[in-house]
Amino acid sequence: MGDIIRVLNLLLGTLWLSELSAELSSFRISLERPTPFNGIELENALKNLKELKVVSTQKGLRATFESPKPDVLVGLVASHPFFEILESDKDIKKYRTLSKL
Repeated sequence: MGDIIRVLNLLLGTLWLSELSAELSSFRISLERPTPFNGIELENALKNLKELKVVSTQKGLRATFESPKPDVLVGLVASHPFFEILESDKDIKKYRTLSKL
């Protein structure tokens, strides 16, 4: 669940569910710790984060080059106190260093 929070934080707090899986995989691969997961595990983690009031979800239409696609927008809850902790998170710092290369 922590990596979901990290990825959302790095991507300005919101991301479509259909994109979250790929971004989560990329994040983990970049940190040289690829961990396999499936859609059910991702949805269960998001359900737990929603119950903890860390993330919110909202059904919507994601713009595409064809026609809009139904999707779920996942966002960090701005009032949660973890933002300060994320600034000193070692995985986020490492990822930001790698992205500057």
